[in-house]
Amino acid sequence: MVACPKHKTLLVDRCDACGTRLSDQRERLEVCACGHNLLEGQTIPATHTQLWVSSVIASGSVSGISGLPDLQNVPVELFALLVRTFCQLYDPSFTVTRENSAAPKAVLEAIEFLRPLEQLLTKWPRGFEDHVRERIDLSPQGGRTLNTRLGKWYLRIKEVASEGPLGVFLELVHNVAVNDFSGVLALDHVSGLAGRRRSHLMLPDAAARIGVHWTTLRKAVEAGEVECIKRPYANRGEAREIPVAEVERVILARKGWIGEGAARERMNVPEHVFKGLVQAGLIVCDSSARSDIRRGAPVEVASIERLLTRLNEMGVQDALAVARRVRLNEVAARRLGDIKALGRLLSAVANGDVHPVNCATTVGEVEFLEADVDTFFSSKVVEAGLTVQELAKTTGWKWESISHWLHEGFLESVPAVLRGQPCRVVMPEHLVKFSQTYVPLSSLAHSIGARPSELLERLGSVEVFGGKPLPSGAMRGGLVRLADLATAALQPGLVRDAH
Repeated sequence: MVACPKHKTLLVDRCDACGTRLSDQRERLEVCACGHNLLEGQTIPATHTQLWVSSVIASGSVSGISGLPDLQNVPVELFALLVRTFCQLYDPSFTVTRENSAAPKAVLEAIEFLRPLEQLLTKWPRGFEDHVRERIDLSPQGGRTLNTRLGKWYLRIKEVASEGPLGVFLELVHNVAVNDFSGVLALDHVSGLAGRRRSHLMLPDAAARIGVHWTTLRKAVEAGEVECIKRPYANRGEAREIPVAEVERVILARKGWIGEGAARERMNVPEHVFKGLVQAGLIVCDSSARSDIRRGAPVEVASIERLLTRLNEMGVQDALAVARRVRLNEVAARRLGDIKALGRLLSAVANGDVHPVNCATTVGEVEFLEADVDTFFSSKVVEAGLTVQELAKTTGWKWESISHWLHEGFLESVPAVLRGQPCRVVMPEHLVKFSQTYVPLSSLAHSIGARPSELLERLGSVEVFGGKPLPSGAMRGGLVRLADLATAALQPGLVRDAH
């Protein structure tokens, strides 16, 4: 301590009259043993650095000194070790020093001892940073860690400044080492402090921040997909460091891709509708995305936004208000044929053949006219009518005959898909129309307890339609018009007498 923080002058330990060292045993504090009045001596202003050191020693804190770091609640014993390190090891060429070398025993000696500190703190923090760069440049170039390159000087700083208010000095060392040192700071057990961590991350730390396993990130680095800096890693080869900016770019890119579950929730659609949208090419879903470090999930968020925008732009605003509507997330797919029908519906939407009738905030809330949707689905048709097999089971007619009637146009039907296979469905109105026009010969024969072949002979001139010729020459599934039967009933001569 060479200055008085209160009066901002240098301390006096020699009489300016006789030049002898002032004794701390003198009778009067302001008078030298030679009789000289010390109050009449000329005071010398202290430098900012001297006042800075004295303030910390006096109170443990310092602030407000222009161009020098502010410190609060500094342990004086640690501060003393830091100042000794800066002053005793100021010359980078000194690698070994005696613990008591150049220990000052007077104010002038202490001023001289502190002179290197004047250089280090000049134009703070630039002067200190320049000194760190000089030490790195002059250090043994074979050293692969900051410990070996900066030696005892750096080890002592770490000892007193790894934690607490003196950490600003260690932080500056690391900041300089980011650009001027080619080694790996993590090997010096300071990776948690400021320094290269501000601009680079070790590969495992970068992988943790991105949210992937470190081996995944390493593969991406080796493939050239991620920018990487290789630095010497002690005696074990090289360590990989990822720039923080590159890590943030990867994280931002990965936010544009989400999993299928999150995508369905975002779109508000069930699984079968989501799969249909993917198959129709309306949503980008790439199962190989997990191998891409910049995606990591299969569904592109932007494609969901594009689809919603497109559907809203396609919306027909003048659609009939009274028309029944179906929301996309309400379209059911209970049969295999319905899934294919859903694909056809969504393909028609993609082609612009089917238009929504509203604007929505999610894809699942987009509405279509129920009539448009029903044209693609067969499940309702199947439920409302009877397939050939069901009609045969219900009526007792042979399904071969029913198929022949459908083929020849005697019985109407509508196309449908059942369990993934195309089929024909006879609606109630079709069956009513058929029954009002024809009666199967087999049913007519059964009603009178005869065989169809016998009845055919007795019908006389009554014409039989719709029969399917058999290889034997016989005919199966004949139909008789009810009108012809009524005419025959009124004209008995048309019907051959059974006797």
